[in-house]
Amino acid sequence: MLYGELPSELAKKLFEEFKYALIILDSSGKIKAINSSALELFRLNENQALSSDFEDICTDKEVCKKIKKVLERDLDNFVGEISFKENGNIYYFQADCSKVKYDDNDNFVVICAIRDISKRKTIETKLKESEERFRELAKTAPFAIMMYQNDKWVYANTAATEITGYSEKDLLSMDACWDLVHPSYRQTVKERVKARQSGIKAVKSYELVITKKDGEDRWIYLSGDTTTWKGKYAGIITAIDITKRKQIEQKLKESEQQYKLLFENANDAIFVHDTGGNFLEANSQAIERLGYSKQEFLNMSPRDIDDPAYAKKVSDRIEELLKKGYTFFETVHVAKDGRKIPTELSSRVFEYKGKKAILSIARDITERKKAEEILRKSEEKLKTYFDLAQVITVVLDVKGNIKSINKKGCEIFQMNEEDLVGESWLTFIPEDYHNKIKEVFDSLANNSSTEYEHFENPIITSTGEKKIISWRNAILKDDNGNINGVLSSGIDVTQERIIKKETEKYKNVYQVILEMTTLALRTGWKEDYYDLLLKKIVSAIPEAEKGSCVIRKEGYFEFVAACGYDIDKLREVEFSTEEVMAYSREANIVQLPEIRLPDGRADKLAEAGTKNLNTILVIPLYLEGKSIGVIFLDNFKKEEPFTNSDVELAKLLKRYMELLLWKAKTEEKLHYAATHDPLTGVMNRRAFLESGDKQLKLAKRYKRDLSILYIDFDGFKEVNDTYGHDIGDSLLVKICERIEKVIRESDIFARIGGDEFVILLPETDYENAKKLVERLHESLDTPFVLDQNEIKMVMSIGISTFPEDSESINRLVKIADERMYKNKPFNKW
Repeated sequence: MLYGELPSELAKKLFEEFKYALIILDSSGKIKAINSSALELFRLNENQALSSDFEDICTDKEVCKKIKKVLERDLDNFVGEISFKENGNIYYFQADCSKVKYDDNDNFVVICAIRDISKRKTIETKLKESEERFRELAKTAPFAIMMYQNDKWVYANTAATEITGYSEKDLLSMDACWDLVHPSYRQTVKERVKARQSGIKAVKSYELVITKKDGEDRWIYLSGDTTTWKGKYAGIITAIDITKRKQIEQKLKESEQQYKLLFENANDAIFVHDTGGNFLEANSQAIERLGYSKQEFLNMSPRDIDDPAYAKKVSDRIEELLKKGYTFFETVHVAKDGRKIPTELSSRVFEYKGKKAILSIARDITERKKAEEILRKSEEKLKTYFDLAQVITVVLDVKGNIKSINKKGCEIFQMNEEDLVGESWLTFIPEDYHNKIKEVFDSLANNSSTEYEHFENPIITSTGEKKIISWRNAILKDDNGNINGVLSSGIDVTQERIIKKETEKYKNVYQVILEMTTLALRTGWKEDYYDLLLKKIVSAIPEAEKGSCVIRKEGYFEFVAACGYDIDKLREVEFSTEEVMAYSREANIVQLPEIRLPDGRADKLAEAGTKNLNTILVIPLYLEGKSIGVIFLDNFKKEEPFTNSDVELAKLLKRYMELLLWKAKTEEKLHYAATHDPLTGVMNRRAFLESGDKQLKLAKRYKRDLSILYIDFDGFKEVNDTYGHDIGDSLLVKICERIEKVIRESDIFARIGGDEFVILLPETDYENAKKLVERLHESLDTPFVLDQNEIKMVMSIGISTFPEDSESINRLVKIADERMYKNKPFNKW
């Protein structure tokens, strides 16, 4: 039915029956006419429609603006989509709007032809969603997915780029999709693509070779079909790389050919039998070895060729074979002529002509058995040698665990072999050697150096005893040349090293003795030699980390030398004779000494460096039965650093030092006797002249004065005659004692002979010499009392002076003597 006015019946009929919705608008946009299709499409009735503007039924504002421009004559027509909402749903329409004049006055209407495209829109949306899901799935698919259109690639997923070696951009820019295909397959691919495009049934799945970007050929399994891409016909393929499978198939094919060759030409006998025990097949080696014809062999069973003695073993192994699918064992086959053939049998269950069967490979091990017997006997002999050898032999695996050890090694460790095997080698190494042993073992196990082929290290036995072993090391390799262990052969050199160490000590100590003796013989013993001696002793005995020496002085003992200590701190400490005598007269070891000294002396010793003192090797020194000193050799670290051998060395040093000091003391006495008057203890004539000559040379060098007094005791002969020579000798001693109290320490007092004496006065001129003469006379003013006899003595003195009188010591003495005699009657000088 037509709503509104139209010029003709025909137009009305066309308008009403037109399959699309038609709406006529006047120039204001009001609906002038609408057909049934439009009413149905927009869900309107007649009254609603004819009383509405187009904007009332169209919810798409942009479309309304376009139609408005047509009404305003800004546009002649408009083609577009219109959306329409109803109950929350959106409907889509295709609108084609045009201006149409209907009179000469330039009046017009707008005719809008509208069709429902909601279904198409829904399909497009779902297609878009489907394409998005397709892209997402294809992107992560483990196989190649590619699409082509007009013989060119339009899509390729990640797996496709990996298989081809081309980037997606490279693939999409190729001239033709079959450029990827190997030339030998390219024509076939073209034909199948063209056939599929033409609707002709073509093979969908097949194998072919492609050439990657880097030129490598790869086999792929391809499946192809047709689809649409962006609304147009397209081809789609999926592909997987089957190169490895093809390679395996090729190898399998080659293997089957090789199997046939190997089966017939193998050195080993090969035969097949069913699970019931009937032979099904055998190669020529099996037939020849056992001496049967092939027909005879195929009429037999495995039991017929097995030695009866092995029947039970074979039966058990066949049972194992059927359970596990394989077995490997040794047996003995019996040939037709009765020969027994030791055989190594490897059997496996497999499928033969569609049925379960057993394939056995039989190797003749006759020669190997002979060799094994020889080897067994050789190993027994080697084991005997191994155990009888007087050297330690141990085998370690690559982890450093003991694999085997001989009897000598067990004796050294004082353990059984079963207790040693499997133990880590480091278990028997002192902890302070662990890092070094690891370094040695790693070097050997890695074959990185020959430095440790010969090596020495201590071990600890089960009883805790430490022994030194000298090793010869070699690496062990398996059949493939891989290192699988270390073989070490060792000799216990503990005693040898101890002897060597002790010998070295003795050598060093004797060297010290030699050097110090040489020094003492050349210059005589001096107190500062204690320090040199101590340093040499500490150096000669490694266990002595520090040392000190105390020597008797005037009624006490004091430190005169130290090595490793603060000597200035030590000198603040003195010892009484009783404290020193507390030590044994012989050299000995004192463990964990507790220093208990009053008056803060223990603290001073600690400050000097004696804290944590662990052991002392004491060397007491005695001379003529009296303690004259002690040498202390100290250790701070080890529990028992000093050995009995060290004590013997200390005794040797003690005897040497006591001898050296005795010699020095004796030489001192001899020198004193040679240079001093035995009665009075003053210098004798010879010593005086030697000393005087030296003093005179110094005076000359430094231009100093020097004077000599010549003394004679008046009336001394009468004393001897009156009281006897004993009283006379005593009188001389007493006179000398008084004179020594008057003169200086630097003055030289000597007896020339009888009752004549001389005094050399360094740095003294004539006037000062006269003053001394006066004091000497005064010293004799008091009479001497000897044996209840009072004796008064006077002296005559002559003076000579350098350089005024002479530059010769003998001449100066002579001049002083002459002046003494000249002045004697008058006691003048």
